[in-house]
Amino acid sequence: VQGRTESSSYPLHVGKKKFFTEDIPLNASLSTLLSKPDPQKTAEAKDFSLILSSPDFHSIFETGCFIMPVAPVWKSAGYGDRRAYVYSNGNREQSVHEGVDYAVPEKTPIFCCGAGKVVFAGARIMTGNSVVVEHLPGVFSLYYHLSRIAVETGELLGKGQFLGEAGHTGLATGPHLH
Repeated sequence: VQGRTESSSYPLHVGKKKFFTEDIPLNASLSTLLSKPDPQKTAEAKDFSLILSSPDFHSIFETGCFIMPVAPVWKSAGYGDRRAYVYSNGNREQSVHEGVDYAVPEKTPIFCCGAGKVVFAGARIMTGNSVVVEHLPGVFSLYYHLSRIAVETGELLGKGQFLGEAGHTGLATGPHLH
């Protein structure tokens, strides 16, 4: 109902966790991509922030469980992993991984994890060929580093629908789905 809000409260315990850490060596090209200031990267980040902070309150497409977007699944990096990017000149930069990576061969089919609306489908400097799907108001799935995008912004997708192929576009050292 328009204008109606609901809220619930649940106890939540946050425990300690030891995050995986790794060094990621970057070649000269990826070192430049990550470290060189670029107004286009800044603009893309602002545009993405706007997309992800502007939910469509009528976007109620998936009310069930999500499925894995790729099979077979081999998780190569987890959310919150600590990374040190090692630039080609030996300098280092610390980072926290903001997603889950699945290592798969180039062109592995990628499927939508739940019914939703494509709110972004296109190329970005850092995340390469990218797709963002809104499943519920403010609940998004993001698919990065694709070799090929097979959907368009505004398209409605069903759970398990093909949306592209895995790749290593943008800041990626090998083929995977982020």
